[in-house]
Amino acid sequence: MTILYISSLVFIVLVSLFVIQFLIRRVRKSEQQKTEFALQLIETEAKVLRTQLNPHFLFNSLNSIRLFILKNDSDSAENYISKFSKLLRLVLNQSRKEMVSVYEEMQTLKLYLEFEQLRFDDGFEYEIQIDGQEVLNQLIPPMLIQPFVENAIWHGLMHRKSGAGKIKISFQKQVSGLYVTIQDNGVGRKLAQTYKTNQSINEGSVGLTITKERMKILSKRTNLHNDLEIEDLFDEQNLASGTLVNLYFESKLNL
Repeated sequence: MTILYISSLVFIVLVSLFVIQFLIRRVRKSEQQKTEFALQLIETEAKVLRTQLNPHFLFNSLNSIRLFILKNDSDSAENYISKFSKLLRLVLNQSRKEMVSVYEEMQTLKLYLEFEQLRFDDGFEYEIQIDGQEVLNQLIPPMLIQPFVENAIWHGLMHRKSGAGKIKISFQKQVSGLYVTIQDNGVGRKLAQTYKTNQSINEGSVGLTITKERMKILSKRTNLHNDLEIEDLFDEQNLASGTLVNLYFESKLNL
């Protein structure tokens, strides 16, 4: 009787353990599927945003070519189209990638800035600073810096009344990640708001909105902290003297 009782008890315990393990595996599988689905959703959102950014960029570029042609400025139009084709190849190549190196992003930025200088008859200067060669290998999402530069040109520098416009872009390494700053000496955000009825200015905001969403998605996808701050700059007379964009990308490993 005692042996039968013990055997029955052991059998019940073994069955219970089997059932518990089975349920645990089902829960884990369900959670894994939910995680995979969430990641797929995030990746899809990121791809959609990159797809939205390209038509916005192309529209502005083609509109500039149209203006050159309307002014019968064939030489500028030819030069503009030449740079546009080079820039387009870079943009299309990078749009297929989830991440690119700072070096690749920098090459795109340089060509884009030269591109915009033609549009504004060299009405602004630019400077790109790199804090050491190690920074060039840091990975960031493609075409992430360009919309902030575009915003600085169209919202800030475009409406300066006198003096040359300036844009300074800086890539700096820190122990925890990468800091990127975009600084301009434009009219500032408050005055730029008064020009919002202009269609070209409204178009300039599209890329910035998409980029902010891309940064949020990047944080979800990587579980790393990414931050964005925009500051208004003022001179000694407390007059608007430009805008400063601060971007931060946390790294898994030290740079």
